[in-house]
Parts: sequence; C-alpha cells; structure tokens
Amino acid sequence: MKRIAIVIAFAGFRDEEFFVPYNDLIKDFNVQVFSSQRGLAKGKLEGTFMVENLLEEIVPEKFDCLMLIGGPGGYAYLENENLKEIIRAFYSLNKLVSAICMAPLILAEAGVLDNKKVTVFLGEADRIKQVKGIHYTGKDVQIDGNIITADGASSAGAFSKKVREYLNG
Repeated sequence: MKRIAIVIAFAGFRDEEFFVPYNDLIKDFNVQVFSSQRGLAKGKLEGTFMVENLLEEIVPEKFDCLMLIGGPGGYAYLENENLKEIIRAFYSLNKLVSAICMAPLILAEAGVLDNKKVTVFLGEADRIKQVKGIHYTGKDVQIDGNIITADGASSAGAFSKKVREYLNG
C-alpha cells in the first residue's frame, strides 16, 4: 500500500484543502498527518484534527508522496528549513511532491520548482511569478513531472484526484 505524508499547519490550515483529500485518500492509501506540534490542530474554519506526528519524524524513503496543505497557518512553514530539506529529499528521490493554495510558495522556497509549471492561490500569483524559473499557469490543478500544485479550496477534490491518479500510475 502506497504511503502519503500530509503536512498541515497546527493552527490555521485550510479545512477543505485538508479534509477533502484526506477523506478521499485514506480509503486506498496509508496516510499519516504531520505538523509542527502534536495535539489538536485547528483549521481556519474551526475543523480539528488530532496530530500524532511531528514534521521532523517524516522519513522521505518511507513515503510515496508528500502533500502540503495551505491556509493562513501555512505561511509559518515558509521559513522552516527542516520542511524545506524534507521537500528536497522527496523531490530528489523522484517521489510525488504536492501542494495546494499558498503551499506551492513553500515548494518554491525549497528550490524544487525550477523550470516547472505551477499554480497557486490567486492571491499569491504575483509572488510566485517573481520566482526565477517558475512558469505560473493559473490552472486549478497543474502537474509537471513529480510536482502537483493546486490553487485552493475549490480545487481540493480535483487535487486529490490527480494525486490518486499519479500514485496509481
């Protein structure tokens, strides 16, 4: 069974961007959720999830996919060097790296989007366009190699579907 590591902010993850893919993917994949703290994580829209795993416990070799969830709390990860190193490890192992909403900015900060077509939350389009080597498409969901990006909550279902399709080959 393929394994997915999902990263959420401990406070302020975007509920639909997490719960839609999570509830879809747990049907057929081993899904583990990671955050900066253990305990009851809280979404922007008041949804909660009991986090049992810390970011630093992610072992890229043990997973097939890394998924980063957006929301206002996700901005705290832009400066997280540990998460950036994890992203680079997944990418260098040619494993699927996926991000929704503002989270593609974290992938950009990790340096894995060079010469990649990506999308992002519309409010961050100008910011990601400024990153040298990134080709912003503005699509709901964008796939380029082992990178899948999505623009936000309204695309959570399509994002999950593309992750599923990629992992199923």
